[in-house]
Amino acid sequence: MTEAMWRKPTYRQYEHEEFPQVSHEAGYKVKTVIGADAPILLVDEIEMYEHG
Repeated sequence: MTEAMWRKPTYRQYEHEEFPQVSHEAGYKVKTVIGADAPILLVDEIEMYEHG
């Protein structure tokens, strides 16, 4: 099991303005939510996608 499974769960509310600016790629808006200058730090590997 990973270290993340033994940590106490936490919650933090993030505001839209805290995330890097949206870029436009192939006709889609792309916002970085995790990694590369985003405010969310994770202790385990994850991928997240939002389409809209």
